[in-house]
Amino acid sequence: MKIIILVQDITVLTLIQKTLKEHSSERYIPYFATTHKEALKKYTLYKPDLIVIDINQNPPFYIPFINQIKLEFLPRIPIIVIGNLQDPEMAEYILNLEPFVLVKKPISEEQFKLALYQASKKIEEVKILKMIQQSGVSITWIIKNIKKWGKTIPVKLINGDMENLNIEECLYFFLEFSVLRVKLESGEYKILGQSLNNFEAKLNREQFYRISKQVIINKDYINNYSIKNKKLTMKDGAQFIVSRRKSKDLPMFLKKNHNQE
Repeated sequence: MKIIILVQDITVLTLIQKTLKEHSSERYIPYFATTHKEALKKYTLYKPDLIVIDINQNPPFYIPFINQIKLEFLPRIPIIVIGNLQDPEMAEYILNLEPFVLVKKPISEEQFKLALYQASKKIEEVKILKMIQQSGVSITWIIKNIKKWGKTIPVKLINGDMENLNIEECLYFFLEFSVLRVKLESGEYKILGQSLNNFEAKLNREQFYRISKQVIINKDYINNYSIKNKKLTMKDGAQFIVSRRKSKDLPMFLKKNHNQE
């Protein structure tokens, strides 16, 4: 796997070099850069599978590189972002990058290894899907037969901390007294410091559906939907009333994947 690593912090650079050295050199082929021009040149030359960016205290350092890639190169490849999230302005810059994996500073070898593993899984998934598509197999078959992989997105908690959240383990997002909460498959609740509209824009619309102004549900965790009563029951027993406007389109969204009364 070819990786472009854009980094200026010598501590982070040393840690990344050490971590990659411990792995098989045949698996990871790193190309280091200290300026956005150097990174862009190597990106064009080597066509990497992954980008790693260390966010320092000077946002313009990486912005030209990312902007040019987004404008001139497709498809978008996974980005691992390493950054200090204590500064609100810096945290906003990082979120705007839409990183596949977010690693908070101070970074450890174990954190970086985990980030590489998650990115590798994503890259392999994309390659497998491309191979199947090229073989002529229908998209419908792929969706029904390929095991879904977790997708992690960075979220801001109510206390200001950033955390990676696997959205496929989220049963539903709901507003309670103007506070956004998410119920996880483990039974845990997370209190988020972002708006429901913010999450709706990030979620897969084939998997998540906003049933009212207060609730977004994951259709994979629906147990039953009563069209007559407009009542939706989740697998954990939670029940929600679907708004009148949303109830018109919900049956079509669910199709034949869930029971309806």
